[in-house]
Order: sequence, then structure tokens, then C-alpha cells
Amino acid sequence: MSRRNMEVGDIVVVDDERINALGVVTEISGEPGKTGGAGNESKGKWAYRIRFLCGINRADGALLPYGDETWLNDDPWRIHVDGEDGFSLPESFLGRNVADLLARSGVQRKALSSEQMAAVNRKRQRKRIVTIVIAVVCVVAIVVGVTTLVKYRQQQEAMQQQREQMQDLIDSTDPYALKLLRNCGDLPTISTGYGVEYATITMPTDADKVDWNALGCMVKSMGEEDTGANRYALWTGIYSCVMDSSISGTGILVTETELESLPWKTVMDIESRCGIDMNGNVLCNVRSGNASFGEDDSNDVPSVGGSTPNEPSPNSSDTSTGAAGEAAGEFDPDNVRGRWCRKDGTTCVVITPQTEGKSTPLVLDTSQMGDENPLSGGQTSTLMGYNYQSQPSASDAEQQLRMITQYSYRIDCSMYGEPCDGTTLHVADMAIGGAPGTGIKFEQKPLLVTRVGPTNAMPIDGLDESNPPEHVAYLIIQPYGETPANSVSDDTVFYPRMT
Repeated sequence: MSRRNMEVGDIVVVDDERINALGVVTEISGEPGKTGGAGNESKGKWAYRIRFLCGINRADGALLPYGDETWLNDDPWRIHVDGEDGFSLPESFLGRNVADLLARSGVQRKALSSEQMAAVNRKRQRKRIVTIVIAVVCVVAIVVGVTTLVKYRQQQEAMQQQREQMQDLIDSTDPYALKLLRNCGDLPTISTGYGVEYATITMPTDADKVDWNALGCMVKSMGEEDTGANRYALWTGIYSCVMDSSISGTGILVTETELESLPWKTVMDIESRCGIDMNGNVLCNVRSGNASFGEDDSNDVPSVGGSTPNEPSPNSSDTSTGAAGEAAGEFDPDNVRGRWCRKDGTTCVVITPQTEGKSTPLVLDTSQMGDENPLSGGQTSTLMGYNYQSQPSASDAEQQLRMITQYSYRIDCSMYGEPCDGTTLHVADMAIGGAPGTGIKFEQKPLLVTRVGPTNAMPIDGLDESNPPEHVAYLIIQPYGETPANSVSDDTVFYPRMT
């Protein structure tokens, strides 16, 4: 393998005994003090500062913080450069779509030279040959498997007869695992059997790729109504269980055997213990629990939507806080959907999901705001997603949930080396959400929509202390990055309404 020097703007994959990460080279230096000894210009030794966009620490399985940086020496055996030595970026990395990840981070791939392109094509050709060989083997396997399939079906019929004689095993099976076996036994994401203490589920960490039918089946097995809100509440509870499985709050890599050493956490009315398997998927054991569906539990963690089980339900009868308190009682704790109005009762916004059963993107309708409509260009509706780079903590999500409306932007080339495309217009994907990165110029500026919880104790930027909002759930809507003094008051926030 020929040795080559990295350049600023190179997109690289670092793969060594410590980390596996995707990043971009942002600076080159030979100053020992600046690079922590990694670079020494007098000895012809250069160091490269790499900003990580996505990665994982192999030692403890923790995800690397977005934007984390480190100085490294160029090593073609452990640092692979996009377009060099026949290496080309994969379509996905650690479950994340690479094209979307680069776009959200404002990073542009360099154009490949003819020699680089030829090397990449040669590597792809080798992959195609391997694929053809595998396909031939698969055809042979299918032919051989037809007989095996016939025998398998005969065995299944025999097993069905045997199940009628397995009452002792059924009696020893965990009640919830038994319900999953009966209701969801044909789902590939759920595995269980008779005589077991718990069932096992395997799901991707990306919520957009989750098997929602499996979640619906799990909800129905609890004896609850299968709704989009209930499915999403179960998923976020499971995901929070993963985050709780390590002190760092970023999950822990486990095998199915190692999962048994983790503590059980209450999620809705079941107990679960979860981690991340070696393929980057959520791996959980689930069994019967004692808590009622949706009731408060010290181990429960609010969803990324900021909802908490002990927040006022739609049927709340508490009237101690007056009209605003009644509106808070009508607030759906599983999401931010519904009609929200100012104190005048006529200046309102409506929030609905774009697709039923999906938490994001949401649709923000401002058509009832009249002349105070904050959307530009005559718009009266826009998509909206969560304004976080990573899962918020339980306390933060319960008190203040930040959302952002759809925006478009161009790359600010003054912050990047050449080549840089500063003309292409990018539109943020609200199904993914996230906070806008540095090095961009807004074309269509977003709104920041903050849902404040009724038990909020965190500071409110721009609070008018002479006229504060009621101690109930409410929305703050303001231009992104702008918070004038005294702009948040009882008259300017939006309280939940059912009609």
C-alpha cells in the first residue's frame, strides 16, 4: 500500500483498536505543543486534526460526541481517505446514512481524479465478482433447500400437535412473553418460546427503520389500544432503557449472554433490559412488569418528544389552575399535537403529525395567527422536527422540549477549504431533525418552537418576570436564534386547547 498525505477537507474513516469513526480533516500542523506531540515539523512529522461526525469507542461501546476532535498522524493502514487507495465511503456508517450525515454537517465530498476513480471502480468490480459467486452459491442452496423446506413444513405440523401437550411449559412461561409468543410469534424482530422467563426483541437504533408492526403487537399484548402514540411511547421507553444501560448515557455494546447482567428497567407495564448488539441494533429482553400502562415510575424516561407519563392526561379533571390549567389537562402527554392558543383564545397554531404513527416530522399550521403569522413568504404551514443533535436527558426533555421548523441553507465556503460548493441549496430533513450546524447560511430561516412542561424549573430566556406564563404546559414560538428581552409572557405564549 502506497503512503499518502491527507489534505484539509478529506473525508476519512478511522478504524483502529480504539475507535471506529467517520470524520473530516480540518487542519494540518507540525507544532508539537498544538498537536499534543503528534506533529513535529522539524522532524518532518505532520499531524492532522480530524472532526468526528459519527463514531463509536471500541473500549466501552460509547458513541463519540458529534464534533469531537483529535490530532492523528497519517496512517493508511488505519485511516482510509475517501477516493484514496481505492477506498470509497459506504452508503451507511454505524446505521447512519452517510449522504444525509455529510449534508447535515455541511461537508462536501471532493471530486475524484481519473486515477482515483479507476481505483474505486476496480474495487467495485471485485465486489461484483464476489456478489456473482455468492449468487451462484445461493441458487444451489435454494435448490437443495426445497426438499428441506418440505420437511420443515411437515415438522411444523407435527410440532403443532405437540403444542397441545405442552401445558406444563406454558404455565412456566412469563405471562408477557407468552402473550408475545401467541400474538407476535411470526415477527422476525421478536423471539421467544414456551418455558422462558422473557422474550427478546431486536430493532434498529434508527427510529425511521423500526418495525412498527412489532411495536404495535407488543402494545396489544399489554392489553392496550394499538395507536401511533402508544407505539412511539413504547419505542422511546425502550430506547431510553438503552441509554440508561451505561453511566455515559450512550448505550453499551452487549451480546445476548452479556445482556443478562444488566438491571431490569420499567417501561410502561413491562420490564426490559436493553443494550446495543455488535451490529449496532437495539437488543432487549422483555418480561411482565407490575406497573400500570403509562403510570409514573422512577425508572421511566420521557421520550425524545419530551412527554412524561405523569403529565396531565386528556381526561384530567384538575381545575385548580383555572382556564389555563384546564387546557393543560387536555394536553396529550405523548406528543405535542393539538391546538395551542394565546391567552386571547383566537390567535392559535395547530400541530399534527405528517404521517400518523410517526413522531416526526410534525406539521405546524399558523393559518389562525392572522397578521402575526411568523412564517415568511405567505406560508401558513411548515414541517417541524426536534432540535437536538442527540437524545436529551430525561429532566431536560420533561421541562423544555425544543423543536425547529424546516429551513434551507447554503454552505458558507469562508469556513471551509477548497473545493467548496456554496451555491447548492440544501433543505433540512425534519424527519431526522437536529440542530443546524456551523458553516451554513440560512436561505429560509427556521422558527424555534419550545414546549415548556408544567413542572419546568429551568431558566426561560427572554422571560417577562412581571407577566410570567401560567405553571402549565405552553409553547414559545420565536425566530431561531433570536430571544428579545421580556418576549416570553402570559400574553405571548400558546396554551393547549382541545377545540
